[in-house]
Amino acid sequence: MSTPPLVEPPQPVLRIPDAILIAGFTLLGYLFAFVYEAGYAVVFGFPLALVSLSLTSVFVAAGTLYILLSALFWFGNAMAGVLHDVQGPIRTKLARLTPIITFVVAYVLLFGRRWRDWIWLVGVLLVLAALDFLFPMLRYRGTFIERLAASEVRHSWAPSFVLLEAVARRFGPIWVKGMFWLIIALAVVYAAGRSSALNQEDFLVASTSPERVVLRIYGDMIITASFDKARSVERKFVILKTGEPSLVLRTERVGPLEVVKSP
Repeated sequence: MSTPPLVEPPQPVLRIPDAILIAGFTLLGYLFAFVYEAGYAVVFGFPLALVSLSLTSVFVAAGTLYILLSALFWFGNAMAGVLHDVQGPIRTKLARLTPIITFVVAYVLLFGRRWRDWIWLVGVLLVLAALDFLFPMLRYRGTFIERLAASEVRHSWAPSFVLLEAVARRFGPIWVKGMFWLIIALAVVYAAGRSSALNQEDFLVASTSPERVVLRIYGDMIITASFDKARSVERKFVILKTGEPSLVLRTERVGPLEVVKSP
């Protein structure tokens, strides 16, 4: 009498009510907006306590993330084609490096010629690639593929993160992946805020004495700083209020601005 095949139990799926989903997506939108504004504020050095969110800032952060994800989507398709053409341990190792490769591409797209902001990520990628592809050549014997395969067998015996395993068992593996990619998305949005501050050219200039450049407007609060024609700005801020009759703002190309230390 033949033994019936073992059937794996279905993976647990957490069912969330629609109201909680809507509230969660709204919270994520404001979270992305705050992280974007935090990246912008850190460049110029004004306190995060001054940051005030609005629907406009949410749309800006969401639009920035959408544009980046669209570019990364085409890159992801190219990576999927590469992974489809290779097999065995090379495919496994390349798949493991895909998140950091995507991260590097996002930073290069954001900062471009400001290579100091992304070169460290290239260094991290090279170190991880060396550990995955060069270290097995020193530790194991055989052909190139056999050594990579041996390292993957060894890697499969390594203990996993207990917390991630607990989350996967309770809510399903998709939540673990979702948490991971949420962290990646937040880091990319933060970098997008920094990139916006570093690369912005057109600013509002307040006709005060002396003239001040407008860094951000939150509600009725205008954050301004002293600047000079050498395109440098100090971390000394003056808060103006909108609606003042004597306040005149004009758009002027004074950037990109370089932050200098105040004497």
